[in-house]
Formats: sequence, structure tokens, C-alpha cells
Amino acid sequence: MIQFIFASALREFLFLVILPFIIWMISWWGYISGRLALRVDAFTYYWDSRFFLDNILRGVYPLWNAEYAGGVPWNFFLRRMGEFNPFYWIINGLKLLNVSPVHAHIIFLVFYYFIGVVGFWLIAKLFLKDRLTSTGAYLLLLFSWGAQIFCSFEVLLFVPLVWFFYFLFSFARDQKKHQFLGIGFTAALMITTYIPFFAITVIGASLFFFSLFFIKESFIFLKNSLKFISTHKFFATLSLGFFLLACVPAIDFYSESKKGGFVLPPRHVGSADSSEIAVGRISDTSTNSSASSRTVMDIITHGYFDKTFSNHPALRIGDFNMAYFFFIMLLLAIINPVSRRKTFLLLTGTFLALIAMTLAGRLYPFFLKHVFFFRYMRMMHFFLWLGVVPMAILLVMEQLRIFLQNHQNRKNAAILGFVIIIHVLFVIGLFTQKGVALSSYFAVGMSLIFFIFTLMGRGKEGLLAILLWISLIIQPIEWGHYIERNSLIFNQTYLTDHKSFYEGQFLLPSPLSVLPISEKNIKPGDLSQLSTSGYYENPWINNIKQFIDQNNIQKFTANKLLLFDNTLALDESAPGPFFAKLDTMWQTLQNTALLSKNESEPEDLRFEAPYVQKAQVIYEGSSAVKVLSFDSNTLCLQTLLDHPQFLLWTNGYHTGWHVYIDGREGRLLRGNYAFRGAWIPPGQHRVVFRFLSPLRYAEAYLLLGMFFIMLITLIVLGFKESFLFKKAVAHGQ
Repeated sequence: MIQFIFASALREFLFLVILPFIIWMISWWGYISGRLALRVDAFTYYWDSRFFLDNILRGVYPLWNAEYAGGVPWNFFLRRMGEFNPFYWIINGLKLLNVSPVHAHIIFLVFYYFIGVVGFWLIAKLFLKDRLTSTGAYLLLLFSWGAQIFCSFEVLLFVPLVWFFYFLFSFARDQKKHQFLGIGFTAALMITTYIPFFAITVIGASLFFFSLFFIKESFIFLKNSLKFISTHKFFATLSLGFFLLACVPAIDFYSESKKGGFVLPPRHVGSADSSEIAVGRISDTSTNSSASSRTVMDIITHGYFDKTFSNHPALRIGDFNMAYFFFIMLLLAIINPVSRRKTFLLLTGTFLALIAMTLAGRLYPFFLKHVFFFRYMRMMHFFLWLGVVPMAILLVMEQLRIFLQNHQNRKNAAILGFVIIIHVLFVIGLFTQKGVALSSYFAVGMSLIFFIFTLMGRGKEGLLAILLWISLIIQPIEWGHYIERNSLIFNQTYLTDHKSFYEGQFLLPSPLSVLPISEKNIKPGDLSQLSTSGYYENPWINNIKQFIDQNNIQKFTANKLLLFDNTLALDESAPGPFFAKLDTMWQTLQNTALLSKNESEPEDLRFEAPYVQKAQVIYEGSSAVKVLSFDSNTLCLQTLLDHPQFLLWTNGYHTGWHVYIDGREGRLLRGNYAFRGAWIPPGQHRVVFRFLSPLRYAEAYLLLGMFFIMLITLIVLGFKESFLFKKAVAHGQ
């Protein structure tokens, strides 16, 4: 059977990669089928990607969201999801085939994760050069990492990070074009994804320790790289230029974060940094100590390991669990000799783990003080999944390879006794814990049989492989059962509360659908999303919420479009009197819009109708203002006024908005402190509110196209150079 599998690289791929992945999908079928809800950040990212992709299908590149927190620039969320990733188009392709949005998104997650674990399998083959241990590394990662895709978004960084290392290691060996391009392409994916500094840290730590223990190889790599660049100047310049262009949105976003166009109150509070994405200091409720908000989610306080060795029936999605073969091999490795690869992996993984232990470790405070980008990183437990777990798995499988190399078929009684003692002590330790899954004992037993057969020379390669695979798979399958069972109970209310996001057509925010038909249709809260956020907000609306009762805000902003005859400039430097005046005017719909004294010009201040007490609310069917079209970035109106009036759109103000009247840019004003307004002349006119310049959209579409072109080029070059289905790695080579 084993000879049949390894008769070709394609069969090896089908049986050692595809088949285990099918088993993984079956074990998580509750989530994959959509029966269980995506949790926590995974759901948020589903919503973000759906908003983006649904807009794209309608020909709109959404850089603004009019309904999130009263209107905010959407660049922050585009950075979070990495909107240039061409693999997202799998989702839109499936939706065009009438696959439901949530199922299309889950299929994307599963497929994207599959790409990631295939990359790790290739890394393991390069690093371990042994098919038994490389397959073991693949299985360990597959079943210990996979549940994360249903509760978090690390997979968006994990996949390009894994392939970056594969292309880097393979380029060091072969210096092929697809490998060089792959390095640039995966780096570009990471730099356009939320908080790329996690990946930068993992890469930097790996290269630093590699250069320490593999000095000769590092110099050879540099020499070969320079030779490749010299030989392929145009190709290298093109790849480098693509990566540099991909850095532009990240630089723009960082610049935008310092201009005050959005705020992140829970994240930024207490920070002295001018950038809103910098993390401030808050009270750490998990330890009752004053600590950075970054530390709330480190790998200690997060509770990842609480159920690793006990209480398995209470497992929930996101809990860390690794097949016990992993820990047994760590104990057995104490008799292995020291090697460079072992030391490299151990130090790199430990280094990243110490950074992630922000409360207990010493490294994090040092880097926070001396490395600027650590000020923008909060969820430090990401290092567990992005670096520590993959490094630890490679370390353990390297130890297994060394153990087999030194002791297989040797029939050493002392080593056999040591192996038996380790397994017996491990079982005794499990008996002292409560709620240990039965599969745990079975897996330990299979592990013992594997090592006995290995040491005594009683098992052929195929039998040893089967024993190892069972030891690595049996526990995660039972653990997955408990997690899905608990998720089903936990998510019933969650599914009900978020039903509109999972079923039916996703409706894009539009005044066309919310413009009141009559005054009776206006109900507080119906048309405003001001209370739905708090994490990410418009700065002016965030300030309003500190001084004005939210019910009054809801009542006023339920009127999406209003016409005022008068404008008045007030000093905002005294917030108490200013907001008191604003609140009073809102409650009575006074026919005066307030402007900022520091931002208004004499021509902006007008007093036209002293006898009209209330502002004119625009309802559906109004002859004064008609909505011609609307999308995430643009509102197009037709106005017919008998005298000049100030038009206010009660959606968040931002300096990136412009107003055009009959094609000519007008003066956009910040009206009633937080909203967008402009004076409209009498007569019939076409008024357009548009967010940002055409250049910004051209830049976005250009990058979308370039990522597609680079991916296609990478695939074509990869197949031409046989990057996957080449000769299988022989055992022990």
C-alpha cells in the first residue's frame, strides 16, 4: 500500500494531504455546513468581506460606510480583511452560482486554510527531508490549528506567512523564478492585511536566529540571491516594484490614522501616540492590574491552555489542544543530541512565546519601548498561532526524526524502558485530571505501540505510518465533537440575533430604502446605527455622544436630509454651552444649522427666513430634493428650490467628502458639528456628494488587477517549474 502511495508525487499528495484534509472537514462539518455560526472575529470578518464584495459586484469600491456608527471611512476595515487578496473572488464566484453568502464565505475559509496547510507540508518536506515526519508535522498542524478559522482571522495572515517561508526556503535551494515572485507576492499579501507587524516579527525572528546558527548557509543564500537578481534584472525589478506598490495603501492608512478622520476609543485611550491605531493603556480586568490593552489577549491571560489536559467535554471553539503524541515526543527528546536545526527552532519559538507572554515575559516591554510598530499590536496571542505552534510542531517532528535515526531497529533495552516509563507516567498524570477524553488514553496507547514497533524493528514503514497517523488524528476528532456540541448550544441565541446576516440578500445602506415616506414613519433608532459601535467611530459623532442624550441624537439623525434657511457660527472650544445649544435646536428642529466658528467664512453665514421656525425634513416624494442614486461613496440628488437653502445630510463628516453642484465643486461644510452640509442655490440643480478623489479609486482598482496578474503569473511559472508534483522525497533523505 505504501509503495502504491509513493509511486508518484500525485498519489503522495492525494493520500497524505487530501485524505487527511477530508477527515478534518468531516470532523468540523457542523461549521463547514453552516449549521453552527461563525464566532467572534470570524463573524466580524465575514460581515466586512461581504460588505466589500457585495459592493464590488455592484461596481462600487466601498471606501465609506454610511450606516456603521453614523458614517465612517471604511479603509480601516479594508485593511483588516486585506481587500486586495485575489482569493476573495472565490466568494463572489460562488455567489454568482447561487451559493448563499455565508456558505460561500465558509468555502473560502476552508479552501484558504487548505492552501496554508499544503504550504506547511511543503515546508516540512524541505526542512525534515523525511516523508513520515513531514506528514506527521502536517497532521499536527492541520488538526491543532484548523478550528481557528471559525472563530478568528489569523488565517488571513497565516496562509501568506507559511507560503512566504516556503518560497524563501525553496528559493535558497533552487533559485527559480516562481519562488522569487512567490516571496514578493506573499509579502505583498501580508503588508496589505490588518496588522502585518505580527508577520514581520515572526519573519524577523526566524531570519535572525537562522543567521546565527546557519552562517555559511546565510552567506550562500545572499550570494545566490544577488546572482539571481543580476541575471533576471527585469523580472526582479518587476517583483520588487509590485511589492513596493502594495506598501502604498498601508502607508496611506498609517497617514490617515494621524489625521483625525476616525477614532478607536477603546483601543487608543491613554496612548500618547498621534496615530489612532496605536494601543493605549487600560485596566486589565483579568489580573486586576494596570496593564496595556495589548496584554488582555496574551497567551497566558487568554486561557488557551486551560483544557489541554483536563475538562475536555467543556472545550469551546478557540481553545488550544494538541495531540498528546506532541507532548510525549517532547519528553522523549531529552535523550536526543543537540543539533543546529533543533536549537534554531527552539530559540525562535521560545522568543515568540516570550513576546506573547506580555505580563510574564521581559521581552515585550523592551520591544514596546524600542520598536515602534509594537505600539500598534494588541492581540499578542496571535504569535501562538502564527509562530509558536508551527515552530513547535517542526521542532517535535525534527526530534522524532532524530530519535528514529538513532534508535530505530536498534533493540536497545534501556531506550525501550525509557519510552515505556514516559508513557506510563503520562497516563498516570492523565488519571489525576478530570474530564479527560477517552481518545486521549487510546492515543497514548497507540503512541507506545508505535515506539515499541519502531525500536524492536517489528513494523514496516506502512504500519508505522498508520500508527503515527492514528495517534495524531484520534484525539482531535473527539475534541472536535465536544467543541461542536458546545458551539451548537452556545450559538442558538447568536444565530437568532444575527439571522439577517446569514440569510437572504445583503442590503447595502441606502437613503433610497430609508428615506421616510412621511413624518409618521420616523421612529427613534430605526434609521441610525449610532449605538451599534464604539470600537471604531467618526470623531465628531463620538464627541456628540459624550454630551448629548443618545435618544435625542437618534431622533435628529432619523431625518437623513434636511433643509435650513439659516446658519449660525458658534465657538466649539466651550463644549458645554455649545452642545447644550445644539441639543435644544435638535429637539425643536430649529431652522438654523450650526457651523464651526473657526471653519466658516462670512459667505457661509446666512439668515434668510426669520419667520419659519422649523427646518424642512425631506421625505420620499419631496419636490424640493429627490434622491437620484446612492452607493457607499456617492449620493446624487436633484434639487428644486425657490431660494438658497442649506442642505444637511446627517451622516458623519469627513474631510475626504466633496460636494459638486452641476459638475462644479462647491464648498462642503461641517454642519451641526458632525454632519455634511452645503448651500444650494435656487432653481433646479444636480447635487453630488462624493467621497475622496478618482485617483484613490484608480489606485485601488490598479492594485486589485495587479494582485490578480501576479497570482496568475505565479501559478503559471509554478506549474512550468513543477513546484509541487515533482519526485517524492525518499525516506531518510
